[in-house]
Formats: sequence, structure tokens, C-alpha cells
Amino acid sequence: MLPSGDERLCAKPGCKKILARWNQSGCCKYHHYFASVHSRFGQPRPCAGWTIRHGIIVVCGKTFIPKRCANQHKKCGVNKRWLTKQGLKLGDAHYWRNITKLKEPKHCAGWVIRDGVIAQCGQLFAPKRSHDPYHSSRCGQKKTFWRSCGHFLGEPVRRKCSYRNCENPPFDRLRRTKSGDYWCCSVHEQREKAIRREERLHLLEAMQVNLLLAKQEQPKRGRGAPVDPRKQELFRNGAALYEKYGSWGKAAMKIVPDEFRENPKLAADRIRQGASKYLSKSTSKTA
Repeated sequence: MLPSGDERLCAKPGCKKILARWNQSGCCKYHHYFASVHSRFGQPRPCAGWTIRHGIIVVCGKTFIPKRCANQHKKCGVNKRWLTKQGLKLGDAHYWRNITKLKEPKHCAGWVIRDGVIAQCGQLFAPKRSHDPYHSSRCGQKKTFWRSCGHFLGEPVRRKCSYRNCENPPFDRLRRTKSGDYWCCSVHEQREKAIRREERLHLLEAMQVNLLLAKQEQPKRGRGAPVDPRKQELFRNGAALYEKYGSWGKAAMKIVPDEFRENPKLAADRIRQGASKYLSKSTSKTA
């Protein structure tokens, strides 16, 4: 008889009945087989068979749930046995269809995004024709389109969200924007734009307040405006010289000689407009 501890390895009721029947008959050589099969049943594992990808013999590696103690798909196991009989091994170039001349494996020249940078694909494949530079048409289409958009090999495409409170990690994006802002989602875009709109409104309000304060600080003009004492003294002297010489030109020549040399008429008019109110009544009537 088998020990009671080994019977707990298999919890299926059908196996328990078979084991009980075998225990009664004294046959127990298959007990370990059933217990090991059902203890491992249902656990996913990678396929160890062989398959062909892009013309290269590689290990399948796809995860599957075995029905028994198999470690590979049925088709992958058949491929492995047949390819081994043909004298092939992992990494060899091979196609299922008959090809007149098998080309040597080479690396794909297409473009992909790797670690935030546009890099060369580098996928190993066996070309069907000697002039095939890409392992798939999609890889070549991406390279052609990205080059037409102005991108180049080695260009960094990792972006940071422009939302000031964003905590998401950087992301890869090829598309460029005129403003230089990139968003990880539409919610962050709406929030940041609302914040910037409020900041612009506050800035405009502050500018309006500053303009009002500047206007209040400016000196008044016209009636009631304070008069510069130096100009007042200048115009008084001009009025006195006019009364003495009877000519605004001579008065301007004595008071502002530099301006008189540049433009005598303009200097005389300026003195006349400023000093006319300081003239005596008799002189103003005759003038």
C-alpha cells in the first residue's frame, strides 16, 4: 500500500478512484506519473518549440497551458523535429516556401522609437530579395513618413507634459506643436489653459492699475498746473529784453543763444509765447 501522504498530491476525484483501485491490487508504479501530471496541470509555461519569424529559426516562447506534461505546442514540436532532421539549428535562415537562393540574414534598416530616441530597427531577418532593406513593409513606411515630416535618426522625441501639476512620467511623441506645449491627456490641457487664462486676466488688471497710478502721478497741464520756476524766470527776462530792444529775435539771442543759432525764428516764437503774459499793459497793447 502507498503512504497516505502521497495520495494528497492528486486532488481529482477520478484519480483518487483509480489510485484506490490500484492500491487494492498492489500496483502503484504509475502513481507518481498521475500525481506529477495533475500537480503541474494548469500552470502556464513558455513554449520550447521552434518557429520561423522573418525568415529566422527562433524559439517560440509563447505562454500556453499544457494539457499534460508537454513543454511546447504540438505544431512547434513538429517544426523542431523536422528542422533538426534537415540539419538546421536556431538562428539559421529558412522559409517554408521553396526559394531558389536563400539570402544571408541581415539587420533591418527601418526606424523605431527606442528609449525616447528615433533609432534604427536592427531586427534580424532573412530577405527574400537581395534589395529588401526592411523586415516588414510597415517598418519602411514609418521611416519614409518620418523623414518627410522632418525627423532624423537620433532625434529625441521624449516629451514632458506642460501641465504644471502633472505627475505622470515623460512620454514619447513625434508630433510637434507650434507653441511647444505637449499634453499627456486632454484633462491636463484644459486645466493648464484655464490657469493661464486667469493669469493673463490678472496681468491685464495689474497693467490697468499701473496706468491709472502713472496718470495720477503725472504733473497737471493747463490751468492750475504748477509752473517751473526756471522757465518762469526765463520768460520774465525775455519780456524785459523785448521791452528794452523791441524785438523778440534779440531777446531770444540773448537768452537762448544755442537755439537761436539753430533756428532763429523758432526760438523767437517760443520766447514770445512764453513771455507775452509778463509784458506790461502798455507794451502788450502796442505789440
